[in-house]
Amino acid sequence: RQRQMCIRDSTNLKAFFFGIAICSIGAFITTEMLNSTSWTTYSSTDRIDITSDGEAISSMNYTTEKEIGMRETTFVERGEICDENDVCSDYEMSWKYSLLEINCEEGNCSLIDCTDTNDVNDEYISTWEQEVREVCATESAGSTGHSIILGGLGLLALTFIFACIGVRGYIPGWVLKLLSSSAAIALFVGPIVWFVMLPDLNSGWENANEKWGLSHAFYLTLFSSPVVLVGGFVMGRMEAFALKAKDDLGDEEHDYCQNDE
Repeated sequence: RQRQMCIRDSTNLKAFFFGIAICSIGAFITTEMLNSTSWTTYSSTDRIDITSDGEAISSMNYTTEKEIGMRETTFVERGEICDENDVCSDYEMSWKYSLLEINCEEGNCSLIDCTDTNDVNDEYISTWEQEVREVCATESAGSTGHSIILGGLGLLALTFIFACIGVRGYIPGWVLKLLSSSAAIALFVGPIVWFVMLPDLNSGWENANEKWGLSHAFYLTLFSSPVVLVGGFVMGRMEAFALKAKDDLGDEEHDYCQNDE
């Protein structure tokens, strides 16, 4: 009986370490993607000729890249400026700001109050009012998805705590499976809810080749869900053998396992 319990204890240790390692990979990916703005991205390329008295004195070729995340957005512009002698110099400028900040130039932004959007007359909506509504809807989608994903990470943290107790045989494996499965579902549902709530950023877009599209942060967060699920099922192999053992065998079994090694 003592040898059998030692074998179970060793089995629980293996399931614990492998399960924790796999789940930690999923948690790391999710945490990194929460702070990323590469959930949906847009890129465009343009050229501007600067003229004086009808003659071109310089030209500017530049690429504009925009990214939107759960809470923040990033704007990057890079390119080159060439004079009339074709002498060119590269330049790049970028800044990162929250979703409710708008009309940002060189880091100076205006803050949007989304409570004012309810007072807008639906019969006539200006371009500015439409942009404000779009930003507020995007921020609402990000906040909701962010909260769901954080809830999933919280369940995963609770799974880790219970796994530390279960490794000694005091918690059955199905409890760890249930918690990790719930965490995996939350990590999968969060990005989906964000995507469903996200307004159509391409509505009224004239250029069909330059549109907002889902990026790697969205897909990697979805990928973290099955990773956590697999790790949870590995931890679910742990047995609650200590709950069935007699109380007076505790110290003796522990000594026997150490000596037997």
